[in-house]
Parts: sequence; structure tokens; C-alpha cells
Amino acid sequence: MYFRFFFKLILIVCLAILQLAFISALPFWLKELNLILVFLVFSLEWSGGYRTIWWFLFIGLIFDLYFSPWFGFFIILWPLIFIFSALLSKNFFTNRSLYSFLGLTFFATIFYYLAYNAAYYFAGFFSADRAPLFFLIKNLWLRLGEGLILNLLAVVALFYLTNLISDRLKPVFIIKK
Repeated sequence: MYFRFFFKLILIVCLAILQLAFISALPFWLKELNLILVFLVFSLEWSGGYRTIWWFLFIGLIFDLYFSPWFGFFIILWPLIFIFSALLSKNFFTNRSLYSFLGLTFFATIFYYLAYNAAYYFAGFFSADRAPLFFLIKNLWLRLGEGLILNLLAVVALFYLTNLISDRLKPVFIIKK
């Protein structure tokens, strides 16, 4: 039990460091890949419950220590995204098929970008140099599109890689006999 906990802790720290140090420094649109969202979808579908929400609190703490508009921003944001994705998984994407992984990744990515930018907008709302309303900025929609494409491609690749190793995931279409 302690070995699994320690292994997950090391995995989470390495994933957060990889996201913050390596992927955010990639050029152009490659930096929009969000490994934490991909991990969120896979951990939610793999474990199937709310047991992993504590790991996203820890990821939020790591992100808050690195950068944040205010401390506690990511500690709130990552569990909110997890709860939103868990509700979608429980009520709409109930099987472990490729489509449920893609649907969860799609909606989690959109929720992440909108919540992240809304929080930055409202944090700067009372400053002297206010930005225009965040969803009117063209850069947001371009980054969202790039992030969606990269996250969906990463989920497809990881789904098929995981499907080679394990039998826990279902085929693309559910076959009724």
C-alpha cells in the first residue's frame, strides 16, 4: 500500500514537472498540450471514482507554487475540473470506450481554458489596465483549438497504447450480442 502511494506521488510530481518545465517551454502550438488534463481523464476512467481528487489538490499545490494569479487558484481549479469531468463521466460517458475518453477530454479542455481565462480576467478586473472580455480575444480561441487537437491526439495515442497492455478498456464501439 505504501509502495503504491509513493509510486503515485512520484508519478504526479514528475508529471507536474514535465508539464511546467518541458511542455510549457516548447515552441508554437506544442506548448498547448496539457498532460495534467490527459492524466485527469485517464485517472478518472481508470479508477472510476472520487478517490483521485486528492491527487489533483496536490497538483494544484505544485502549480500554485510555480505560478498563479493568487495562491490557491490551481488548488481550486484542478479539483473543480475533476468534479466537472467526474459528473460527465458518471452521467454521460459511462463506458470506457475511446469515445468516452475523447468526450471527457474535449469538455475538460474547454472547461479548463474558460475557467482559467475567466479567473485571470476577474483577477485583473480591478486593475488600472483592464483587458477586454476574455472570450472576445482571438488568441484564446486559437489556443483552445490547438489545445483541443493536441489533447485529443494524446488521448487517442494513450488509449491505444493502454489497450495493448490491458483489457480494462472497451473497444471503440460497444457490440451487443
